[in-house]
Amino acid sequence: MEELQLTLTPARVDQRNFGIMLSNWRVGQALNAMVVDTQPNGGVLLSVGGKQFVATTDLPVQAGMRLALEVKQMGQEIVLKASPQQAAAVADPAAAKANSLLSTPTTTPASLLTTLQALPQRMSTPEVSQAARDLMGRAINGPEVKPSDVKRGFLNSGIFTEAQLSAGQMGAAKQSPKASLQKLQNAAIAMLADVDGDSEEAAKISQVRDRASALLSGISSQQVASLPQDDGTQRWLATMPMELKGQFHDAKMQIEREAPGPGEVESQAPWRVTIDLDLPELGAVEVTLGMRGQAVSVDFNCDDPKSAHLIERGLPRLEQRLIARELRVAELSAEAPQETASVDDRPPSGSGFEVEA
Repeated sequence: MEELQLTLTPARVDQRNFGIMLSNWRVGQALNAMVVDTQPNGGVLLSVGGKQFVATTDLPVQAGMRLALEVKQMGQEIVLKASPQQAAAVADPAAAKANSLLSTPTTTPASLLTTLQALPQRMSTPEVSQAARDLMGRAINGPEVKPSDVKRGFLNSGIFTEAQLSAGQMGAAKQSPKASLQKLQNAAIAMLADVDGDSEEAAKISQVRDRASALLSGISSQQVASLPQDDGTQRWLATMPMELKGQFHDAKMQIEREAPGPGEVESQAPWRVTIDLDLPELGAVEVTLGMRGQAVSVDFNCDDPKSAHLIERGLPRLEQRLIARELRVAELSAEAPQETASVDDRPPSGSGFEVEA
């Protein structure tokens, strides 16, 4: 009941350069971890030493919790054990909630926008309507996604709000999702004072209030996770909504820059961008982009082999666009576990979305 088992695939270890870190772990070693996110399948995304790992656990952990762990087993399977005191604390739901920066891990930007989209007009005050328009207007527009769209979505994700204020960028800070979420939260609280607490209307408004509050906490959690790392690496995390065919989905992005190696100047330090998507016609897709100088690599890891085949057909076009931007293509790949789909099983052309270089 106190153990967490890390489930690392060779591809993930290779792509995210975990090998050196793992080789330094020893049985009995103490580690500090933060729960970045929880997953619908029961998995947990942990951040340890600036790197992220997918783990399985019986502990009722929540996003934002910090864990004191001990390395119990190394090898093919890596097992970490929570301290007895911490295991007892997180076994108590009340204690778990108190330790969590995000009390509702399932709340995402897409879930809030979907709630606002379905909110009856009679429940919308001018303040709620304006905040909803502001938040929906920041969603990345599919199916064709341009680099400028992703850049704008990342910069407007809310994790830079305080930095914008410090830099005197008042306009950008006021247009931040954090500002809109706070307005939405306050408007919902004011509305609840005027409705029957047991009514269906109150339940819907409470859902808006709670989700806005959870997302504010979620942005704070991402800001904490984006602080400079002790090992000299830099990392930024953000979750952005994407609108596709009138529905909202989440795009989770992590940007990393490693510390320069021996004899390297800072401009030579490699960049890595990871984007996690879960779209109706493609399923779960993890896109990993690496860049060192002018050399770039793009890897698509898909849960569905059919999606991998579909993306693979578009790789030559992506390569041409990267070359047109004077980049050297080091690697392009689209993979899925146990790819057994035949040509006849592939989805028709145009059923997914396209990412422009």
